[in-house]
This record gives sequence, structure tokens and C-alpha cells, in this order.
Amino acid sequence: MMIQEQAQGEFNKGFRKSEEFQRDLPEEKVSAFSAILGKFFKDEAEDYKKTVTGAIPDYDGLLKSGRGKGNDAHLTEDIQEIDRISNRKYRFAGLRIFEASEKGEKYPQSSPYMDLFEIQNNDSESHSINLRLMKDLSELARSGQGPADEFISKGVPSMGTQWQMYMPLVLVQQLDAAHAEAKQGIAATHDESEKQAWAKGFDIAFKSLMADYYQARDDVAQDGKEMAGWFKSQEEKRGSKLSKADILKEVHEELSRSWPRPIPPLDQDALQEWRDVPAIEENTFMHNWGWADKLYKSVAVDSFGGEYLLGVYEHKEDAHQAFLEWSREFDDAQRKLKEELTQWSKEEQARLEGETHEGHDMMRKKIEEARMTGGI
Repeated sequence: MMIQEQAQGEFNKGFRKSEEFQRDLPEEKVSAFSAILGKFFKDEAEDYKKTVTGAIPDYDGLLKSGRGKGNDAHLTEDIQEIDRISNRKYRFAGLRIFEASEKGEKYPQSSPYMDLFEIQNNDSESHSINLRLMKDLSELARSGQGPADEFISKGVPSMGTQWQMYMPLVLVQQLDAAHAEAKQGIAATHDESEKQAWAKGFDIAFKSLMADYYQARDDVAQDGKEMAGWFKSQEEKRGSKLSKADILKEVHEELSRSWPRPIPPLDQDALQEWRDVPAIEENTFMHNWGWADKLYKSVAVDSFGGEYLLGVYEHKEDAHQAFLEWSREFDDAQRKLKEELTQWSKEEQARLEGETHEGHDMMRKKIEEARMTGGI
């Protein structure tokens, strides 16, 4: 308590002048406390010596850890299929949606993705609805605005028979939303005329959604086919000696026939410059990215997850062969690197063994002596 009071009144001028502040602990208590504190530090020092002595580092540990271990670098093959038909459809669908949005309109859903659906067909009501559904689909198919004939030819199975069929996912989602809205409207009214109006409205929406979807789907698909056909049309010029000047003349001639206004004549100096430039350039003529239906991307993946594009090929076998060739070169390079590192390691080891280690040994001896005496 006395020590605590003195510490608390350290900055109190009045208390510092008092006898209480000037009083010291009895000599026997100071001696006893010193003895306890000395024993504590002595025990701590002994524990520290034991810990340090038991954890002497292996000075050659780094050399040992790297000795005899090889490089585990390797390549893994990854062949990725590219559906160019879908790529083109996606591109033209986006263009048509953008054009419609510029006019303040909406373009219909056109995704051709098909999913399997199970349609209720276990009672007279559901069977009657299915027959009417198939009738409407048949009419749309005959007008060119519905599903393919083979889809219609299967017809509705007999009542009680499980009925599953593949249908466009986006179309089914739209029809489900329209049906739910009509069902809600019918349930909310007791007027028979309003119920009939809701039912008739759904029939109109059903046919409209079906017609719009199939029309949009076919238009987008046709856009993709035309683009692929445009790239394939280069085949007609294979082996020709046409120059870029000849192509420019053909383009000018075609524009002169189809453009609503007169086209200015071609600059003769420009034609002269392009007359000696071949129209067909190497590595660009008939490029498969423009006309192929499917392509295969060959990718090499290293042991750290890094990916390296080796090329894009028309056939899967070619993509696989490209990886084998690249992997063979990679393995050869790794083997040469390993041989160089092994040779370098031998040279360095010979150099170290040839040097005097008197200084090293002396340093280690001093460190060990310091550890044993508690100097470190």
C-alpha cells in the first residue's frame, strides 16, 4: 500500500514534501524481493538456454533441401469446342435487339435452346387442351411461323399417356407467364363474358408469341447463314490472279447499279497503286473463323495454371496434334534446363569444396560456444 500511495502522489507537490513520501521499505523486505526476482530471472535464463540448445539450425539445410529435387513443370492439354453457329446467332440477335431499341421497340426472344418438358395429359380436360394446342401449332407450322413438321407429326398421345417433348425454353417461359396472367384474370371475375375475353386474349397472345418467336429465331439463323456464306464465297476466287484494283472496280460497278445516286468515278492514281497488290493475302484467304460451323481451340495449361493458346483448328485431331508438338518442345526445353542446372550445381559444389573453410568453421565454433554460455 505504501508503494502504491507513493506512486499515485508522485506528481503532487504537497505529498512529495510529506514524511509518507520520503519513507522507504524495510531492508529485509527489499532483500527478500530481490532474492525472489533474481531466482525468477535465473529460471528464465536456464529455460532459454535449453530452448536455444535444442533448436540449433542446420547450416547446410538449404543446400540439402534443394539437392536431388527436380522441376515438376508440366503441361496439361485443354481442347475447347467453339460453336461458331451459336456465336453468329448471338451476334445477330444482339444487333437486332439494338436496332429495335433504337426505334423504341422490343425484339422477340429468339434463343433456339431446347429443354425437355412434361405436359399434363392425364384427364379429359388436359387432353382436350393439348389437342387444341397441337391444332394451333399445326396451323402455325403450315404458315411457316411454327415448329418443324417432325415436331407436329408426332401428335398428342392418348389420354393417360405420359407426354414429354423438347420445346424452346424462352418460348415456354413466355407462354407460362401469359397463361398465369390469364388464369389470374379469369379467377378474379365472376362475369362470364370477361372470362371468355380473358380466354380469347390468351389464345391471341399464344399465337402471337409463337409466331414472333419462330420468325425471330429463323431470321437470326438466316443472318448467321448469310454471313458464313459470304465468307465461303471467297472460294470462287481461289487460284485467281486478281489484284485489289480489280476488286475495287467490281465493288464500284456493283454500287453504280444499286445506289440511288450517281457514284463518283474511281481515282486512277489509287487504282494504279492497288494494281500490283494481290487481292488474296496469305493466311487470310478462306479463314475458317468466318465460315466453319465448329472449331477447336488448343490450349496448354502449365503447372501454375497459366494458359497458352496454341491455335484454333477445324478438326479436334489437329488441335490435339498441336498440343503434342508443343508439349514435346516444352519437355525438351525443361530437360535441357535441368541438365544445365545440374552441371552448374556440380561446378559450384566443386568450387566450394576447393575453398578453405577455416573462417566458416571458426565462426560456427564461436556461435556454439556463445550458445552454451548463454551469450545468445
